[in-house]
Amino acid sequence: MLVVDDDEIVRQNVRQVLERGGFQVVTANNGGEAIALMAQGDNAATVSTLLCDLTMPEGRGAEVIAHFHRLYPVIPIVVFSGAEPDEYVEAISHPGVSDWLRKPATRAAILEKIRGAVHLHALRKRDFQLS
Repeated sequence: MLVVDDDEIVRQNVRQVLERGGFQVVTANNGGEAIALMAQGDNAATVSTLLCDLTMPEGRGAEVIAHFHRLYPVIPIVVFSGAEPDEYVEAISHPGVSDWLRKPATRAAILEKIRGAVHLHALRKRDFQLS
């Protein structure tokens, strides 16, 4: 699981929710850091979902989403943002986005969306291996 958000409090709270839910979590505070993390070690093989904010100072969420969709098409992307409606609609309609969460989100909502995305990752990975 890779959580990308420039707000440290949000990032740590989401990390805690996901870890308590049984997920292994890596965090990044901006798009550039997220891209660099995926290039390190076996992160590309172990990350099953990207949970990404839209509005960040370095690397807009839409740019990060496009990058991840292009390089890691089996990894589902869940948009997690309190962005304005126009920006939100544009980002969630981007190829690669499998779901969305509006900030603030409850623990139950976060876990529900992430469980769905992890299941989708498993299906995509299986289909990719079969083709």
